[in-house]
Amino acid sequence: MYLSHYHLEKEPFKNGPDPAFLWRGGKHGEAIATLREGILERDGCVLLIGDIGTGKTILMRHFVAQENVAAIPLALPDADLNVLDFYRWLADEFEMGRGADNRAGFITRLKRLPQDSFAACRKVLILIEDAQQLNPAVLAEAAALCDFESAGRKRLKTVFVAPLEFDEMLRQGANRAVLAAITTRCRLEPLAEEETAHYIAHRLKAAGAGAQIFGVDAVHEVFVLSKGVPRLINLVCDHALLYGYSGDLRVIDAGVVRDCRRDLAVALGLEEGSPA
Repeated sequence: MYLSHYHLEKEPFKNGPDPAFLWRGGKHGEAIATLREGILERDGCVLLIGDIGTGKTILMRHFVAQENVAAIPLALPDADLNVLDFYRWLADEFEMGRGADNRAGFITRLKRLPQDSFAACRKVLILIEDAQQLNPAVLAEAAALCDFESAGRKRLKTVFVAPLEFDEMLRQGANRAVLAAITTRCRLEPLAEEETAHYIAHRLKAAGAGAQIFGVDAVHEVFVLSKGVPRLINLVCDHALLYGYSGDLRVIDAGVVRDCRRDLAVALGLEEGSPA
């Protein structure tokens, strides 16, 4: 709706894991470097944690798109997955057919696959999103897959992606072995105010902006409302652009961002009448 008004080619703050909009600076740049080392250079499992909306999914999609790896994503609809279901799912993903009903059976069948199934990729990622939903038995099986070797190389890499509370779950007795198997830990934090400014500028540039659209005071208000969480930054900025468009404004100021607050109070977790 507002694209032509601001001379944009596409929506700059559309929420979704689009690697084209990934900001590679600050905390996100550090996280990418940590993931690259952990996945490509180290043995063991990788853990990526962060609050909802900090950018875990887009970060992983960027990594898979940029690096010579294959990813098998497992998104869990519920917590009922058992060990048998887990290996049946893996067997389906590797197109093994029936018969891989446990780790030993899966590994045996995996070794029989043509070696060129792995030759084109540096790693094959078992990418488990919402890992906090897995029970301890399945977590342990997923972690053990990092020990699989093919042609003298460890090609499988389990990556757990989860919210912050998963870290505490791993410290419970039933998950201690999984905790020990994790050799690379990456934690995404909300952005600082300066990072928020760079993040907004990056997404606008990626969308085709040729001029500054958010003033310095507007960026400050965005940071205050979003607390530096990328998903909320996107939400606030998108609404601010709509407000600016309806008011025939070319530059968004702090007043426009504050006007969005009432409409976004629920999404931002603000109580009515409370200060931002």
